[in-house]
Amino acid sequence: MAATEAELPVTLHGPGHGRDNSKSSAKDTMLSSREEREVETSPDGRYVRYGAMLGRGACKRVFKAFDTVEGIEVAWNQVELIGLEMEREVRERLFAEIRTLQALKHRNIMTFYSWWYAEQTQTINFVTEVFTSGTLRQYRKRVRAPIHEHVIKRWAWQILEGLVYL
Repeated sequence: MAATEAELPVTLHGPGHGRDNSKSSAKDTMLSSREEREVETSPDGRYVRYGAMLGRGACKRVFKAFDTVEGIEVAWNQVELIGLEMEREVRERLFAEIRTLQALKHRNIMTFYSWWYAEQTQTINFVTEVFTSGTLRQYRKRVRAPIHEHVIKRWAWQILEGLVYL
């Protein structure tokens, strides 16, 4: 499940970049459309998944969710195991990758909060920090304003810090 450079999550910090963890936004103000009604809850009741899909990959879907303990929006990632001809070795590799992600703790790497296997739906669910900016390439294409050299240097430095950590 290696990502290409254009698909790597970007963690840029500063005004208007990266983390959208505003604790001042209440759960009720987040709900504005029919797609954002509660669809599922984590086994411990901490995370609530909404119907709004943020993205879709080759083997996972990402939904908008809410952390009821911290009061922040999060991303609920869901990997369906039904229909995938996954041998035991492939599943073990997937679980090993999740454990690795869980161990990563760095300010420039996406935060991994929790995961669980839902036997009833045959899905692996994991909750991560939500990023509204997408990839760096997508963000750069959306921004019409000129970006100053010092901003590009700061982005490069943050990426390098994350890579050094890895």
